[in-house]
Amino acid sequence: MFSFPVGVGAAQVGVLNVYRATTGELTAGELNDAYALADLALLLVLDHRGGITVGSGVGGADNDAVLRNVEVHQAAGMVSVQLGIPVVEALLRLRAHAFADNVRLTDLARAVVQRKLRFASNDEHISEPEPESDQ
Repeated sequence: MFSFPVGVGAAQVGVLNVYRATTGELTAGELNDAYALADLALLLVLDHRGGITVGSGVGGADNDAVLRNVEVHQAAGMVSVQLGIPVVEALLRLRAHAFADNVRLTDLARAVVQRKLRFASNDEHISEPEPESDQ
């Protein structure tokens, strides 16, 4: 069993407990994945409590939060394919770019899903939309 704190700084909201059938230490990749999952758990807790999202008023705040989370995960999958990296790393890169550009993660994810924003392998994001087909 492995336990990871879920929180930011002194604001701890819980613990993520992870279990596996074999004994031994986690690899560096497994450890990074676990911390990324703990961060994701924090985002879900904050989303649920209304701490980091703003509902549009259509369909209720709970439905809006679920839709935004779906969009973030879709964007992470798209960035994963664009860069040829694991989805967990793609999610971390999305969060890093949102922080660096001072935009909400959900807004950044929406731009990726709508193909208004594409990530390049040199870790720079490209803002030109992909060309649309005439067919």
